[in-house]
Amino acid sequence: MSASDEMPSLRDTYQHGQVARCPHCNRDSRLFALGGHAYSRTTSLGEVTSLNVHASRRVAVWGATCSLCNEAIVGITGFASSPTGEQTFERLVWPPGAARPVPPGVPAAIAKDFREACEVLYISPNASAALSRRCLQALLWDVGWTTAKDLAQQIQDALDAGKLPLELAQELDAVRNTGLFGTHPKKSQTSGEIVDTEPGEAEWNTDVLQDLFDFCYVQPKKRAERKAALDQKLADIGKPPMKQPQGCEG
Repeated sequence: MSASDEMPSLRDTYQHGQVARCPHCNRDSRLFALGGHAYSRTTSLGEVTSLNVHASRRVAVWGATCSLCNEAIVGITGFASSPTGEQTFERLVWPPGAARPVPPGVPAAIAKDFREACEVLYISPNASAALSRRCLQALLWDVGWTTAKDLAQQIQDALDAGKLPLELAQELDAVRNTGLFGTHPKKSQTSGEIVDTEPGEAEWNTDVLQDLFDFCYVQPKKRAERKAALDQKLADIGKPPMKQPQGCEG
């Protein structure tokens, strides 16, 4: 994902026919329409130079059903226009939090920040994104890919280390592009500070963290267990353990 790519809105993500990660069961599923409706109203802001100035407010209520767990996903998208400009907001109202299990092996402090980021994901995306940035920073330190203090540089160090598969490297790079770190330097320099997020940024951060958990903590353990089992089988028949290819890391 490049800096120019736009994150899909929640309403676009959770619509009929889309394949998306269900916030209930945490599985990728095709969604079915739940139905919805919208209403609008106009509220007077008072009289300005003898002219009535109005603000138009419209809220769309939408929803979908997960094809795997059959749970409902409901959200709202609001639009407001006034003489000072236009604003849009989105929020998932059901479920109140995201189901994002933390696999065994993830350090306790990182797991704690991640769980809290998921709990407030749909209540306060800004707070969730702050927690997930801090979580990402701790993970990159923990796996030894960086010693930098600035999150943007930490991400670059991780990419330069060349240990990530291409798709995951692109996902990680998109964290700073989606978050517009250049426009909001506090996201990089003071990663845990609560600042305004871009649409979809908080959800993207948690998705990337889940993929990093699998790559950094789950898969190495599985490989080590498979190697240990094979070495045991070789020992049982009197053969030496498997040799590790030169240049590879355990």
